[in-house]
Amino acid sequence: MENILGKKLDVPTGDGGLLAERWLGFYPEKKYLVGIIPHFKEQDHPVVKKLLDNYDNSTLIDLKENPKKVVEKIGECEYIISSSLHGMIVADSFHIPNMHITLTNNMFGDGNK
Repeated sequence: MENILGKKLDVPTGDGGLLAERWLGFYPEKKYLVGIIPHFKEQDHPVVKKLLDNYDNSTLIDLKENPKKVVEKIGECEYIISSSLHGMIVADSFHIPNMHITLTNNMFGDGNK
């Protein structure tokens, strides 16, 4: 951006989700092996149920819940599988290994927000 505008900028950049651990103020105790975070439009996808059934001690993280509760629940997981970009970004803030899963091709764009 600085190169494009030709001047030095003093503005914060990045995704606010990277600060989720700081916002929460603590690292939650681990309770789950795997957290499954479907995009809110994919909550009822059959693969979500299969993942929950196939991983012992897994939990569904519903992005429609209270944001603080969502962030804390992500922090309670050892690993995250997510079709939600922001689910992975919040996991990164807690240094939790995570992976993206594509559940549908119905999402806007090419899958790379």
